[in-house]
Amino acid sequence: MLQSGLSSTEGHVAEDKPVALSTPQAPPSQAQQQVPDAASDNKLVSLCKGEAFHDVLSRDPNLRKQTKSTAITIYNTEPGYRTGRLIAVNSTYICYGVRGGSIRVIHQSTGKRLLQKGHTTSELADIAIHGEGDKSLLASVSESGHLFVWEIFMDEAYEVRATELYRNDSGSELFKRILWHPSLPILLTGGSGSEAKVQIVRGISAGSSPVIDLLAEHTATVNGLTWVCAREDAQKDQFASAGSDGKVIVSDLSGAQLASFSPFGGESVQAVLTVCSKDMERSYLITGNDGNRSIKLWDLHGHKCYHSLTFRVPTPELFKATVDVDPLHDFMVVANTVTSTGGSKAQESWSVFTIHINTESSEPSFGCLCEFEVIYPILSCSLRRDSSLDATSDPHEREMHLYCMQTKAIQQYHFKPDQCCMLPAHRSSASILPGEPHEASKQEAAAPQPAPVLPSPPAPAPTLDGSGASSGMEEAGSKGHGAFLKPEAFVADGRGKGAGILEAPGRERQRQQSPAWVGDREGSEPEMDSSALGGIDLEARLSRRLEGMLKASMDSFMAKVEKENKERKAKEREEMKKAVDAATQKMASQLEEKLSKSLTESLSKNFQRELGSSLKTQLPAALDLHSRSPQHVDSMKAIFAQSLQPMMDKAVKATADKAIAGLKPAIQESFRTSFQSSIIPGFETSCQRMFEQINSTFERGTAERMEAERKQVAAANQMQQLESLIDRLSVKLSELEAKAASATLGSVQAQPRQQQQQQQQQQQQQQDQQSAAQLAATLTEMLRQEQYEEAFSKVGGAGAGGEEQEGEGEGKERRRRRRRRSSSSSSRIYPSSA
Repeated sequence: MLQSGLSSTEGHVAEDKPVALSTPQAPPSQAQQQVPDAASDNKLVSLCKGEAFHDVLSRDPNLRKQTKSTAITIYNTEPGYRTGRLIAVNSTYICYGVRGGSIRVIHQSTGKRLLQKGHTTSELADIAIHGEGDKSLLASVSESGHLFVWEIFMDEAYEVRATELYRNDSGSELFKRILWHPSLPILLTGGSGSEAKVQIVRGISAGSSPVIDLLAEHTATVNGLTWVCAREDAQKDQFASAGSDGKVIVSDLSGAQLASFSPFGGESVQAVLTVCSKDMERSYLITGNDGNRSIKLWDLHGHKCYHSLTFRVPTPELFKATVDVDPLHDFMVVANTVTSTGGSKAQESWSVFTIHINTESSEPSFGCLCEFEVIYPILSCSLRRDSSLDATSDPHEREMHLYCMQTKAIQQYHFKPDQCCMLPAHRSSASILPGEPHEASKQEAAAPQPAPVLPSPPAPAPTLDGSGASSGMEEAGSKGHGAFLKPEAFVADGRGKGAGILEAPGRERQRQQSPAWVGDREGSEPEMDSSALGGIDLEARLSRRLEGMLKASMDSFMAKVEKENKERKAKEREEMKKAVDAATQKMASQLEEKLSKSLTESLSKNFQRELGSSLKTQLPAALDLHSRSPQHVDSMKAIFAQSLQPMMDKAVKATADKAIAGLKPAIQESFRTSFQSSIIPGFETSCQRMFEQINSTFERGTAERMEAERKQVAAANQMQQLESLIDRLSVKLSELEAKAASATLGSVQAQPRQQQQQQQQQQQQQQDQQSAAQLAATLTEMLRQEQYEEAFSKVGGAGAGGEEQEGEGEGKERRRRRRRRSSSSSSRIYPSSA
C-alpha cells in the first residue's frame, strides 16, 4: 500500500528458513543483531519517516492482535463521541461517569463503591483524579460548565466517602477541561466561549478559598491541556493548551507566553499531549486535529514537526478517536469511538491502536503501529503502567493497563511492551508493501552470517532438566523484544553455560554417538574434534531444540484456540436452546388458545343442532302421549327430572363454561379494540366539543358582560349630564320665583297699566312654573323607565324654548320702559294738555 512514497507499511514477514550458523569465533557485536519474530511481526505496521498514512477500513481484520482483558463492571453507555475524559484511574480508585451527571468510585483493593452526586443539571464533560493513596482528590466538570472538587477516602468502617472541597457553579465562569499536576495538588482548568480562559487553582482544601490565577486565553473553547514538567524544580514547570481557535499555547506558571502555533493551519485542535526523553532532558508535544484523525509530533515550541500520522477513512464521520499517552512516554493509544463503519452491516468488532514513540534519537518519531481487537467500541480511556508488587523491576518493561469506558462495560486491557514495538531489523525509511520481504532483509538472508541469531520463543519454553536450563531461558525471556540467545550459549563445553540450554535430557546418548565428543565421560575433560567445533552436532541439536520449542508453542496456541472455539460453540448452543425453548413455549400457548376456541365453537354448534333435531322429532309424540295419559305425564316428568334435566344442566354448564373461557379473551380483545377505536376517540371528541362550547359560552358571556358594563358607563355619563341640566333648571326656577316676588311687591305702588302688566307677568311666570313642574315630572318618569336619550333631548328642547321666552319677555319690558319715559317727558313740556 504505497501512496506517493509516504505510507504506513506492514512489518517485514520473516520466512520459515533454516537458521544460519557460524563458528563460535564470531565477534559478539554481530551476534546481537535482531531478527523479527515471524509469529507476531506480520501484524505490526512500520511507519515511514516524515508523513505516514494508515488506511483504517481497508486493513485485513485478521491482522488485528488479541490481548487479555479484565471486566471491571457491566454498565451500558450511549454511543457517541466524547471530547473529554470520562474515566480516571490511580493506584487506589477507578472513577467513571454515569448517567445524570454522577460519578461512580470503585476502590480497587476492597471493591467498595461510592456513587458521588453533584452535577444534577447536566451530564459530565471531564473528570480527573490526583494522588495515589486512600486519600485522593477528584475533580469534575459538567456540560453546563460547573466545577466540583472532592476528597475521596476510606473511613473507619472501610467505606468509600467523599467530602466536597470546592465548587464553582455560579455560572460566571464556564469550565470545559481540567487536569491535575502530576505531583502537586494544583488544578489546571480550561474554559469555553469566545473568551476561554486557562486558569490555575491552588490551595484547594476544606474550609478555605483557593487561589485562582489567569495564565492564558483562547478565542474559542479549550479542548486539551497538558503539563510540561521540569526535571527538578516544579516552579519551572510549563503547560500547553489547545483550543477550537486552532492554536496551541505554551506558557509557564507566571502566565508568560512562551510559544503559540497552529498545528493544522487554523483548524480546531482537539488534543495536546506531552512526551519526554528517557533522561527527561527533552520534551515534545503531540497534537491531534478534530476527531484526532491526524496526529503530529512537534518540538516544545512548535517550530518543527518531526512526524505526522493520518488515519484515512472515506468520510470524517467514520473516525473520531480518543487518545492518551503512556506515563513513561513510550507509547500512545488511539481508540476509534465510532460504532459503525457506515456499511450495510454493523461492525462485529472494533479496534484500538498502540503507537510506539521513539524519543531517543536526534529526531523523534512514531516507530510502529499495532492494532488490537476489542469487542465493544471505546468511548473514553486512561493508560497506566503496572504498579503492583509483582511487576517487573524495569518500569519500561512493565505491562500497560488501558482502562476503558465502553458501550456495554467498563474494562481493563493488558498490553505488553513487546507486543507493540517488535520492529524488523535494519528497517529502511522506504515504505514496504504488506507481506513483501524487504530488500535489505533479502540480502542479509542470502549472505553468510558469522553468528547464530535466534528469536525468543513466542510462548514459555517447556521445563528442561538441570538448573542451567531454566535459569538461562528465564534470563533470555526477561529481555522483552530484544531477548535473544547470546554467543556464550553456544560454547560446546558440557560444563559451560550453554550446555544446560542446548542439551536435551538424552544428551548422554547423543554425546556418545556424536563424533564431536572424544574420550570417556568419567575421565578427564573430553577432547573436541575441530570439524565438530564447526557446528555439525551443534546445528543438529539447535535445530531439534528449536523445532521442539516451536511445536510446543504451536500446540499451546492451537489448544487455546480450540478451547475458545469450544466455549464459543457451547455459548452459541446455549443461546440457540434458549431461543428454541422460548419459541416453542410461545407457539404452544398460541396453539392451545386456538384449539380451545375452535373446540368450544364446534361443540356449541353441534350440541345445539343435535338437541334441536331431537326435540323436533320426539317432542310432539311425547306431548301427544302425555296429553293422553296423565300417568305417563307424571312418569315423564319424573324421568326428565331424574335423568335428562341434570344431564342438560351439566352439558349446558360445561358448554357455557367452555364458551365463556373461549370467548373471554376475544371479548376482552374486542372490548379493548372497540374501547381504543371508538370510546376513546368519542370521549376525546365529546371533551373537545364540551370545551369548545364552554369556550364559546365564556366568550359570549364575556362579550355580553362587557357590553352591559359599557351601557352602564354610558348611562352614568348621561345621568351626570341630566343632573347638571336639572340643576340649571332649578336655578332658573329660583330666579323666576324671585322675579315674581319682586313684581308682586311693586304692584301696589304702580299704575293700573303696570298692574295689568305685572299680572300678565305673574300669569306668565305661573305658566312657566307649571311647565317646569310638568317637565320635571316627565323627566323623572323617563328616567325611571331608563329612557335616557329621550329625556336628554326633551331637556335640551325645553331649555332652548325657555331662553327664547325669557329673551322675548326682556325685550317687551325694555319697550314698556321707553314708552313710560317718553310719556313723562311730554307731560312736563305740555302741562295744559296733560
